[in-house]
Amino acid sequence: MTANQCVTLWVGDSLGPVERACFRSVLRHGHELALYVYREPSGVPEGVELRDAANILAESAVFHHRSGSVAFFADWFRYELLKRGAGTWVDTDLYLLAPLDIERPCLFGLETPEILNNCVLRLPTDSPILPPLLAVFEQRVVPKWLPLHHYLAARLRQWLNGEADVSKLPWGSTGPLALTAVAKRFGLSSQALPPDAFNPVPWHKADWIRDPAISLGEMTTRRTVGVHLWNECIKSFKNLPAVDGSFLARLHGEGAA
Repeated sequence: MTANQCVTLWVGDSLGPVERACFRSVLRHGHELALYVYREPSGVPEGVELRDAANILAESAVFHHRSGSVAFFADWFRYELLKRGAGTWVDTDLYLLAPLDIERPCLFGLETPEILNNCVLRLPTDSPILPPLLAVFEQRVVPKWLPLHHYLAARLRQWLNGEADVSKLPWGSTGPLALTAVAKRFGLSSQALPPDAFNPVPWHKADWIRDPAISLGEMTTRRTVGVHLWNECIKSFKNLPAVDGSFLARLHGEGAA
C-alpha cells in the first residue's frame, strides 16, 4: 500500500453525479483511487482504478440493513480492506477540499465532540481496533456498545437463532458507534481530527447542499479537508435537478458524465 492510495466500494449499477464529483475531488488532490465493485457500474470517471470486490468478500456476503441500505456491509468491507493494507478508506460521498494527510498511520475524524466517524479511515494492518470491529460481522459477539435494549434484543436473537443478525442492529452500530467505542477502549480517540475536518456539517443539516443561499465557505473552516455529504440523508434528491447556485448544482457540474 502506498500512503497516497484511497479505496472505496460501490454496490450498484451506476454512479450518479455526486459520486463522480466526489471521486474526481479525490483524484484532483493527488490521490490514487481504487473502486471495488462486483460488476462494473456505468459512469466511472477516468483515472479511477476498478478492482474486484469478490477478492475481499464474496458477493454472496452482501447484505442489506433493515433500512434497505448496504452501509453496514460497507463497514465490514472497509475493515477487511484495512486489515489487508489496501489503502485509506474514503466514503463515496466524501468531497475533498484538500489532500489527506499521508503521514498519519491512523486517520479518522470526529462527527461530534463525542462520536467518531469512519467516512475517512486509515489504520495499520495490526491495529488492535480491527479485530473487535470485524468480530461483529463474524456473528461471534454482540457489541457491548449498543444501547441496553438493543443489546438485550440482539443477545436474544443470538440465543434463539445462533447469531445476532447484524442487519437488525440500530443505525451506526458497526460504523461510528463501533469505532467510537473501540478507539476509546484502546486509547486512540485522541488521534481523531476535529469534526470540521471531515464532518463540518451535521447529518441533520445535510440538505444545505440544495440551498443556493448557503455557500460552501459558510459550512467549512480553514481546517476542513473534506465534506461528508451524508448520502443516506440526501439520496432522495441528490440526482434530481439542482437549483442554480447551490452546492448540489456545483457537484452536478463536476460530476457530469
